[in-house]
Amino acid sequence: MRVSSLVLLGALSACTGHKVKPGTESVATDSAVTGDSIPIVTDTDTAPDSATDSGGDTADSASDTAASPPDVVVDCNGTGAYTTITAAISASHSGTTIGLMPCTYHEDVNFVGKYLNIYGIDGSGSTTIQGLGDGPVITAVRGETVGTRLAGVTVTGGAGSYGAGLWMNGSVLALEDVVFTGNNQTYAVLYGEGISVTMVDVSFTGNHELSGGAVTYIDNGSMLAQRLAITCDGADMGIYQHDATLFLDSTLDCPNATYGIYVDGSEFASHRSSVKGGSTGIYGADSDDTYNERLWLFNTVVVGTDLGAYAQYMHFKADNSVFYSDSVGLQIDTCDTSSYVYDSALIGSRCAMKGDNTAYGIGWNAIGTGRYCKADGFSTVSGDPLFTAAPDDFTLAAGSPLIDAGNPDSSHTDDDGTRNDIGAWGGPGVQAP
Repeated sequence: MRVSSLVLLGALSACTGHKVKPGTESVATDSAVTGDSIPIVTDTDTAPDSATDSGGDTADSASDTAASPPDVVVDCNGTGAYTTITAAISASHSGTTIGLMPCTYHEDVNFVGKYLNIYGIDGSGSTTIQGLGDGPVITAVRGETVGTRLAGVTVTGGAGSYGAGLWMNGSVLALEDVVFTGNNQTYAVLYGEGISVTMVDVSFTGNHELSGGAVTYIDNGSMLAQRLAITCDGADMGIYQHDATLFLDSTLDCPNATYGIYVDGSEFASHRSSVKGGSTGIYGADSDDTYNERLWLFNTVVVGTDLGAYAQYMHFKADNSVFYSDSVGLQIDTCDTSSYVYDSALIGSRCAMKGDNTAYGIGWNAIGTGRYCKADGFSTVSGDPLFTAAPDDFTLAAGSPLIDAGNPDSSHTDDDGTRNDIGAWGGPGVQAP
């Protein structure tokens, strides 16, 4: 990917246009959270974190998978109370902890409405749930409540049109140290409606999604992801969401998908993460009568061929982030008037940022009115950002103008006590790889 322009904005907004539906478009936190309701969760993990952690290093999570000794032990080799997970679930009441000995369990697993803590005792590298190949491997669709957990397993062998790896409906589930791989011919590896799902040290890789589908598809509910890693293998979207999502210390690498993340009239916040889509890295649109759904990006790198990120009818915020594209780094249309971009690098070969050339509120100042670039704001830094190997590696080489160039407020300070660096490796709670 070749790009030629970098603009680092101290304050910027430009927002008109019509709402674009998937497949019809022509091209496709946080200094101001007070008074807004999207969940912002402080990272309390004391282990070194970086955007590379989510690429498969689950050592921290695997060691913590078992919070207490299990009430019931399952071992397909015969040394436990049960040889199958299904038998253990059937015999257990809600609140039971079920420990899985290292083994490959050839079965589909249904929580059948019980809140159970099911975990692989030795972690996902040693324990596999091999589905039967005719539907979801894991099912939670009967109102499973808080306390339902699956951890320390690899989930594989699922198939079917929806949720080959995990199908949820009206339920709550926590996933920790779970690998979804080898789930095939599916519209989504994780499919959920009206759910709450928490994912920590979870990866989706090596699955086969049908064209037009998504790796994770959530319609109504909430998703909290920390150290989540997603790659797309045929899907049109890495994440489709009509819910509220918090994306922490995570990576999404889908250069062949149309969208990395598709935010459909819902809320999305990202911290210390990177998102790579095909045509568009992140696409977010609300209805044209509210403009109140939030799309907030903090210390996040967003990459797309045609558009790094696109926001329409949204309340858009970006701090200390990078938008990178062959064409337009960032486009925001008809957004809430309090939308802003602060201390962020906007990079596009045609246009750093595209908008309607209208100033919104105090502090919006013109940066350019070229044929392709109509935006308001002011430039504070320009030049070569000195990424290590963009668009694959956005770590900053020595001398980069993005080092110590982020939000100067002390709440944004890097772990080493210096001013925030712009990009996924800046800000509190993260250490450079």
